[in-house]
Amino acid sequence: DTEGVDYKTHSFSLLTGSTSDNGRTNVTLFASIDRIKEVIRPQLQQAQAFGTVINPLDADGSEDTENNGIADRLRVPFVGSEMINAFGVLNPFGGGPRITFTPDGSPIDQVSRLETNSFAFGNFDQRYSTVFFTEDYINYIPDQETLTLASTFRHDVNDNIRLYGDFKYVDKDIAQQFQPSFRFGNVSVNATDNAFLDPVTRQRLFDNEQTGNVQFSRFFDDIGNRSAANDRKLFRIVAGVKGFFELSDTQFDFDVFGTKGETANTRRTLNDLIPTNFVASLDSVIDPSTGQAACRSQVPSAQAEGY
Repeated sequence: DTEGVDYKTHSFSLLTGSTSDNGRTNVTLFASIDRIKEVIRPQLQQAQAFGTVINPLDADGSEDTENNGIADRLRVPFVGSEMINAFGVLNPFGGGPRITFTPDGSPIDQVSRLETNSFAFGNFDQRYSTVFFTEDYINYIPDQETLTLASTFRHDVNDNIRLYGDFKYVDKDIAQQFQPSFRFGNVSVNATDNAFLDPVTRQRLFDNEQTGNVQFSRFFDDIGNRSAANDRKLFRIVAGVKGFFELSDTQFDFDVFGTKGETANTRRTLNDLIPTNFVASLDSVIDPSTGQAACRSQVPSAQAEGY
């Protein structure tokens, strides 16, 4: 372990072998287990979400080749997006108050960027929990575990003929994480009757003439990162006989062998979003028969004609 990074590797191996007293037979056996613990980019001490922003001192703000001696862009820390996070952002692209939420669901105004990188990204004075930084989900080193078994064999039948063989088996598991599923403003919340908007937030949206659908962005951390797990197994065996013989004062060498090998890979991808189910669950209303929040799809009286 090093300060700030919980990084571990383990490797255990065993090699043994034996040769017969007459030296004609030799067998070796090998086994090893290797384990590498994953590292997510924010665990690195130097991780500060570095990126570039447009230089505010560049007079016309254009990135061209005017060679005026002023840098077009500056490299700065904490470059992220205030338009999406794990708590949800209403009005991610503006046109009204940009509202996000605390972990307990309380609405708050989203922080504002200092300078601009692009439409969706800018820089901030610190790593705010309500701002998305791309490195938050980068798998710097994936989780890995490898089991290796191997053996070799040889036996000299006589001075001219040798039997030989080897065996190998490798089982390697690699698990890599990616960003959680997300929606970046391409879904909406019905501000008029959404069951979870508090009266103050609803009124702020109404004051900005947003009484219908309001764009919504969110990373779905609560269902976990999307992941790709690969379980790869390799098997190989070789057996042969080699030697030499003399025929009519001519020496001949031979090597006859057979080999069989197989590699199989099982891949599992987890935590992908089912978009239609998500959209249905996001469209919530108060069920008048129970007074509780429910999906509009389960409350016929809240469904407009043609729903």
